[in-house]
Amino acid sequence: MRIGMFTDTYTPQINGVVTSIRSFTEELQKMGHEVFIFAPKLQDSVEQDNIFYFKSFKYAPLPEHHLAYSLSGHLKTFKDLKLDILHSHTPFSLGWLALFFSKQYHIPLIHTYHTLFIEYVHYVPTAVGQWLGVWLSTNASRRYCQSCAMTVVPSEAMRKELQRYGVTNEIDVIPTGVNDDFRDIGDAETVLKKYNIDTNTIDIIAYAGRIAKEKNIEFLLHVYKEILKVRTHILFVVIGDGQHRPVIEKMAMDLGIRDKMLFTGYISDKTELAGWYKAAQAFVFSSLTETQGLVILEAMSVGTPVVAVDAMGISDIIHDNTGGFASKPDVSEFALKLTRLLSDKELHKQKSNEASQLAKRMSMFNMTNRLVENYQRLIDVATKV
Repeated sequence: MRIGMFTDTYTPQINGVVTSIRSFTEELQKMGHEVFIFAPKLQDSVEQDNIFYFKSFKYAPLPEHHLAYSLSGHLKTFKDLKLDILHSHTPFSLGWLALFFSKQYHIPLIHTYHTLFIEYVHYVPTAVGQWLGVWLSTNASRRYCQSCAMTVVPSEAMRKELQRYGVTNEIDVIPTGVNDDFRDIGDAETVLKKYNIDTNTIDIIAYAGRIAKEKNIEFLLHVYKEILKVRTHILFVVIGDGQHRPVIEKMAMDLGIRDKMLFTGYISDKTELAGWYKAAQAFVFSSLTETQGLVILEAMSVGTPVVAVDAMGISDIIHDNTGGFASKPDVSEFALKLTRLLSDKELHKQKSNEASQLAKRMSMFNMTNRLVENYQRLIDVATKV
């Protein structure tokens, strides 16, 4: 099978969409399929035979993101690739290019709706602009999904959200899984030694992801301050970076907890990231708008229990408190559940085992097989027409 992936975000950017694309691509290639990536070219982009780069420009409100000039090359090359199916991951310039190719060459197009765009309108500077942003994100999302053969979403909550927008085309829930070998890489002792941390006298709780307003990290700071009232020997490790980091660091200073926190910055090395997950006694997450929360599944895959706010895609993972605890967006409740997990060794062991088993069921191999089944079905339908 020859597959074309279209995205407006790709390496060296670090985010959930990029992780998803790379994970599925690697698994598809292991299965013997050929995958070709169409992506924006950035300063540190690495040239590869299967990647076709397009000139791009920074999106001012979010300078870590780029938008591609979809007419800046490779249009003649596309026909020679003789692709069987197209898969878009963003409904922007390269997403629309995928739609054009789909119509022009009668190739089925599948779209993964990764991001709840209405939760990003706060990056638009004016109230009128934000209102317009909500209208555009819902209507543009509906139009784009309706133009595709089918849409994939990472959680049941996202399926319901798109249906609320008026999407009536087929929608399938296929989360991004975790590679089976992720739990076998990384070493807690190595990362702890790197940062001179002695876990004989301290517990670690960790967050991983972008440091952005929509991630609701402020909530975790209040939770951490609450926990420190009863358990002083805890280090809060924040893995990641982003525009909102100065705000979070200042808030930590104001709350008097900055000296008990470690900000690692972006970690692109999967081995080091896995090491941090293993070093943590608990993983915490508080985003109210997450479509899946892949980092939660990564933490679970190495046996680290999770405490997360019960919202959007998170509910699909921690249903019935499997592998950790789901909490209302209430500081006291979240802090109580986290404290209980850290204090009760038997409970921690139970939740750790649950987390490992859940992650195995949602492996990258299993999720990719489900995606390939959809690919083949759409190809079969297209070739019969």
